[in-house]
Amino acid sequence: MVTVPKAAEPLVAAFSIAFTRPTFEPVAALFLGAILSLRRRTVTAMLRTLGPLPVGHRSDFHRVRAQAELLTGGFQQAINDAQRAIDGGDPAAINLLTQSAAYAALREMPQASASLQSADATWPPELNGPAQFIATADKGILWIESADHWYAWREQAVRRMAAATERP
Repeated sequence: MVTVPKAAEPLVAAFSIAFTRPTFEPVAALFLGAILSLRRRTVTAMLRTLGPLPVGHRSDFHRVRAQAELLTGGFQQAINDAQRAIDGGDPAAINLLTQSAAYAALREMPQASASLQSADATWPPELNGPAQFIATADKGILWIESADHWYAWREQAVRRMAAATERP
């Protein structure tokens, strides 16, 4: 768990309601790293600034950043961060869905379609139905992957692809 300085607690706490507890921990670490980093604010630079403090694997941070970039319009950065998460060992399907939605937003339909097909092919069998979940422990942190969350990301990718093909 990241310990937040007393002066920053109200600011960091204000963002906590937007995330699940497992997701918020890497977000809080990245937030502190962004404030403290003297380098470019890449995930790597922010984590180096914090040293051994953050919990979880580096790919966890890339997944969180990719999803945030997708939601805020940083589509190319979302694609890049999702790929870094995949390369770091994070589950491929959820990151491929992020890439599919980002490619669709950029109107790069062949890549959007290929990413969606790859996501379907790498989808964990344990998450094939509503309300199913996978719980894993990583460095003392319990991570819960929800089928409902993954299906929502898949639906977003499909909607973006449909919208991109409908626009002139």
